[in-house]
Parts: sequence; structure tokens; C-alpha cells
Amino acid sequence: MMRNNLPADYKAKQKAIIDTVSKETLNELAKIWFEPEDYQVIIVGDAKALAPSLSTLGLPVKRLTIEN
Repeated sequence: MMRNNLPADYKAKQKAIIDTVSKETLNELAKIWFEPEDYQVIIVGDAKALAPSLSTLGLPVKRLTIEN
């Protein structure tokens, strides 16, 4: 907080804001500012177990393997 010259009560004020913002407000802001095509989601785990859930998202899935 000192590095960014934030007031001593910054965390308390931040929590108060977070606690009072509604899901609807967040969704409206996301429609304005969030561009899904600008992001990548990286999921690590058992590909066979995750495949059914990932297929429901309607997003392209590229499977990568790490070679030792």
C-alpha cells in the first residue's frame, strides 16, 4: 500500500465496495469492458475427466502435452 501511496484504510474501503456491488452490476460492466476473444483459459488436469465439462462451454479446446 505504501508503494502505491494508498491510504491506511484502503483495504477496508475496498472490501466495503466489493461487498456492496451486485452481480447485475458486474455483468453490465463485463458487457462493456470484457472481450472474451482477448483471453486464453489454461486448464491443467486429467484431459479425459475434464473433456465432458469443457465440451459444454462451446469454446475451442486445444490439448497440449508436456514432453519430458
